Amino acid sequence: MDATRYMHDTGATRGELAMVAVKNRRHAALNPLAQFREPLTLAEMLAQRMVVEPLGLYEVSPRSDGAAAILLAREKIARALGRPYVLVRGRGFYHEGARQIAEVPNDMTAYQAAERAAACAYAEAGITVSDLDFAEVYAPCTIVEVLVGEAIGLTKRGQGAQAAAAGETTLGGRMPICPSGGLLSRGHPPYVTPLYSMVEVVQQLRGQAGERQVPGARLAVVTCELGNYNAALVHVLEGVV
Repeated sequence: MDATRYMHDTGATRGELAMVAVKNRRHAALNPLAQFREPLTLAEMLAQRMVVEPLGLYEVSPRSDGAAAILLAREKIARALGRPYVLVRGRGFYHEGARQIAEVPNDMTAYQAAERAAACAYAEAGITVSDLDFAEVYAPCTIVEVLVGEAIGLTKRGQGAQAAAAGETTLGGRMPICPSGGLLSRGHPPYVTPLYSMVEVVQQLRGQAGERQVPGARLAVVTCELGNYNAALVHVLEGVV
């Protein structure tokens, strides 16, 4: 419903939305942890069977298994190790009070919880969105990556699909989104996904992401959600070398 409404309101095409999945496959090809690493063309993406109109098989996340571990410590301990580490600069959380679809009519393509949580995280970190080098977002289908990207300021409202199609959100673009391959290609193991995103960001900010490294990455944003972004948790992370 989000995708259909978004296409109606903005004129975005299914091909533009599918470019999010094409981009994520391209990123996943560089990620040894990714579940699906074979690149796909736009034509191949659009040829897949529908899962739910207008999203095809590879435009939604797969069933996945996975595990991740994160070590947290006071900064003085991390600094004493003499190795690159990642600092939590800001955190924001917002819950609309609904679990899946709000009982009160609202703008179904405006992820207000993500917008408010991101605003809190940016304020606590003392940054603006233009300071970010990349983002790792929780997006179980193409339209969600587009809408959360718009909500947290990575792309302009109504232009997220265009930005993906134009290459703005790919590695080497203006604002890389999901260099890991995202939920669509890296995988979406239940409950583990937000930690997977943290692992990707830590590797990037330490300069340890190999071929998918975002050059000079210092600041990143990570999101996770509940329902249809009825609740959102956003972190701003900074690499310290």
